[in-house]
Amino acid sequence: MSSRTSSPALVLAGDVGGTKTLVGLFERAPGRPRSLGVFTYPTAAYGSFTDILDAFARDVGRPLVIPAA
Repeated sequence: MSSRTSSPALVLAGDVGGTKTLVGLFERAPGRPRSLGVFTYPTAAYGSFTDILDAFARDVGRPLVIPAA
């Protein structure tokens, strides 16, 4: 079995606005997804959305890596 099929399905969700950006990581669970971390960032304090995602990965404590198909 590959690690891809044995690892839980994760959902990265975000709401990018002019004032703040909310980013959350969720794990599939019965009924509703389980939050692994939700953080708010002042949009203007970051040079790009990638910078916000880098900060989120650090804050949530796990790398945001997408395995190659």
